[in-house]
Amino acid sequence: MATGNKITKVPLIGPGCDQLTTCTSCLLPSRVTECGWCDGRCTRANQCPSLWIQDYCTPVITKIFPTSGPIRGSTTVTMCGRNFGFDKTENFKGSVVTVEVAGAPCKLPRQDSINRWTEMQCSPVFSGNFTPSGHTVKVTSGNMVAAMEGFTFVDPVISEIFPTFGPKSGNTMLTIRGAFLDSGNKREVMIGKAACKVQSLSSTMLTCKTPPHAVLSEQPVKLTVDSVELHAPVRFTYNQDPIINSIQPSRSFVSGGCTVSAHGFFLQSGLQPQMILSTGQDAEVFHVVSASRGSLSGVTMVAESESDPSAVL
Repeated sequence: MATGNKITKVPLIGPGCDQLTTCTSCLLPSRVTECGWCDGRCTRANQCPSLWIQDYCTPVITKIFPTSGPIRGSTTVTMCGRNFGFDKTENFKGSVVTVEVAGAPCKLPRQDSINRWTEMQCSPVFSGNFTPSGHTVKVTSGNMVAAMEGFTFVDPVISEIFPTFGPKSGNTMLTIRGAFLDSGNKREVMIGKAACKVQSLSSTMLTCKTPPHAVLSEQPVKLTVDSVELHAPVRFTYNQDPIINSIQPSRSFVSGGCTVSAHGFFLQSGLQPQMILSTGQDAEVFHVVSASRGSLSGVTMVAESESDPSAVL
């Protein structure tokens, strides 16, 4: 290249390979630069003392999510890493990639859902009497293979629910106990045909708030984990909503400590009845000391000094 009276020589194959620090950046322009990947760096063939690669980058897995899923479920397994499906073009090439999850082949979705070389999702395919094999996720991209321990097929189960009854207006905090309840990606609790909104989750326990139900009845409890259905050993019973006819006394001391009794019907429809004192915008929960089907007794809490002394129940 000539500029004025000065001539500068520019190599037709580029200035060198060292400035290309990743395998993909090294191989994308390799037809021009004549660079290849060797022992974790970009070099030319005569600079590589071992295996020199120009066709595929070795895939690397850095994270797997989730770490478990139900056998024969529809769990989508996500793998994060680099160099997935790279074939020296700007595009992901799914035809050169195969995935195996704990012994099960894993089907890749459409190409447009792939985050170019760094993230893949697949769904395990089960056939016959499938038996899980280990915990390894294996990605083959071209002639290169990456493997990482980190996924387990499990068999979720419900052992009990508590309580087994509540008012038909709903909002009972239902506890489901079992094993592997947090496996997979998605879970849904149904009481009859209505959803029970999940509040907390661990491997052995799930809590949800029961939905309302129009009539008194016993309803099945079902937990679905990635399309695998689990059924509780007993049903949940919807009882009549509590009805309060009277409260005695109707006033209390500001300092609290007074025993208040509520009388009515179906006051034990739920497992843990509560009495609530409302003073304007504030509300305090009574400590219930005794309960029967027709009455509740609770002790008023100590009121704040600025509380209205005329507050009533």
